[in-house]
Amino acid sequence: MLGKPVSPLTTLRSRAVSGSADSGSTDSGSADSGSTLRRRSRMRTLLPAKLARLVVICFAVTLAPAPLFAAEFFVEMFAGAFLPQSVTVEAGDTVTWVHVAGSHQVTSGVPGGTPGTLDEPGALFQGTVDAQNPTFSYTFPGPAGTIAFHDALSPAQIGFVQVLGDDLTFAVLVLDNVFEPELTEIFEGDSVRWNHEPMEMLHTVTSGLSSNPADNPGALFDEVSSDSAPVFVYLFDT
Repeated sequence: MLGKPVSPLTTLRSRAVSGSADSGSTDSGSADSGSTLRRRSRMRTLLPAKLARLVVICFAVTLAPAPLFAAEFFVEMFAGAFLPQSVTVEAGDTVTWVHVAGSHQVTSGVPGGTPGTLDEPGALFQGTVDAQNPTFSYTFPGPAGTIAFHDALSPAQIGFVQVLGDDLTFAVLVLDNVFEPELTEIFEGDSVRWNHEPMEMLHTVTSGLSSNPADNPGALFDEVSSDSAPVFVYLFDT
């Protein structure tokens, strides 16, 4: 008569027990051999499963893609201004616009921006911020660069998000009658970003020691710094 199939583990256990019985109950050596065989058989059967679980865990940890140190930055939206007007982030960071007063339509790009570019209004994001919708958030995946945004309901309100890359970028505040800091030490390949503070006077960011023609002012750059053009970035690559 054919019996039902048994697993290899069951077969090994049966052989170990029957071998011990054939030798007699007083034969302690045979009993020890049966116990040893049962332990070895169980190890052979269970060890691959444990290894499989270990491999799965290792791959799960290695392939986890979530960023560990993503940050969130906040821009407060008043009736006629953003505060701050410019934000510096890294790829994977989030900017949240927070309602303080008025109704706003936060829109990437600039009014009348070129279609098909990041300056095109709404190319990346657009969201309502008002009393009923107090926040709007967007996560900047990269690449590095300067992303403009504005309020579509008040187009004169323009701000910028600077997404950092591998090279270092140093910030300088443009205030009335002073730069802060006045001296910045950098290496070749680094950038400097001048940020015009809201409601400050109109200024220019001009290379050179002074406006004296002998100092060759503007040989490298000469840019307006104002509420409508609050960010200027220059890469010092030579």
